[in-house]
Amino acid sequence: MIQNKIDKVYTEQELQAIDSALAVLEQHFGALPILSTVEKQRLVKLPDGAEEFVANMKAKATTHADLLPRKYDDTAFDRDNALSEQLAPRRGRIEQLTKRLESLQLLVDSDRFSTALFLRRTLKANGKSEGLDEGLDEGLRRFLSRSGDDETPAPPPAK
Repeated sequence: MIQNKIDKVYTEQELQAIDSALAVLEQHFGALPILSTVEKQRLVKLPDGAEEFVANMKAKATTHADLLPRKYDDTAFDRDNALSEQLAPRRGRIEQLTKRLESLQLLVDSDRFSTALFLRRTLKANGKSEGLDEGLDEGLRRFLSRSGDDETPAPPPAK
């Protein structure tokens, strides 16, 4: 069966606008680090609901500045708090856009593969199977055989 879960085409102007917006984001975020999985695991993470705790500690630090060690940098803590407040809504917007883009890619790839399977079945049913399976990798061969979409035997094992 042919499916068409998404029917979208971007104009060249739309793609240029998207690319320009991405270029601006890359300009502002491109030099920032990308943490490895290990680096992320080693970090102290802000748990859900800890914002009030952080704000309370900031207030206590201001009240009791004379008790804090010299290595405490109140200005750096203020910058971190401000940056967190600035990033949170923007990160949320980018995450929503990313989810939409991932969904769009999934839908269009599903449409493409569904149509390719339909075409393959149709051509096979009409006796035109020669060359249909050239270049298939082993994973796709297994998929086609498991899905009932392939009656052709797997190639002989390499010697």
